Amino acid sequence: MKVVGVWMSDSKVDSIGLNSLLHEKRSDLIFRKINPCISISEQGPFDVVLHKIPEFLSGDSSKRGQKIIESFINYAKNNPHVLFIDSPMSLRCLLTRLNQFSSLQDIIRMSDIRNEIFVPKFCLLSQKEPTKLCEAGISYPIDSYCFQ
Repeated sequence: MKVVGVWMSDSKVDSIGLNSLLHEKRSDLIFRKINPCISISEQGPFDVVLHKIPEFLSGDSSKRGQKIIESFINYAKNNPHVLFIDSPMSLRCLLTRLNQFSSLQDIIRMSDIRNEIFVPKFCLLSQKEPTKLCEAGISYPIDSYCFQ
């Protein structure tokens, strides 16, 4: 029997139709809901893990939230036989827009498609620093900030 671990919010489970599978009795396949508050190692073993880590991380920068994610990533590293739908390690770099844009810019810069793809200019503002916007070449709709 194959065990599929499902780690996502109840609303996501409902929206993609997994709720019925979580309660279905089959001899070849079982879907098991993963509780993010309990170590995934204690809830396994799993053959496949279907997850939506980003929805658990949005807005959660707490130590507890980070510990849960680290535990999940360690489980993935220590169990290479488990198939993860979206590798937790590769998702890590996409968790912030800054990392997304930086990765995308690097890929475009190194490829032949740099004239075919447009990536908007961006910068990270840790406080009100309008000069950083100007330095990054960002002007609309904040032109007036650059010239004050």
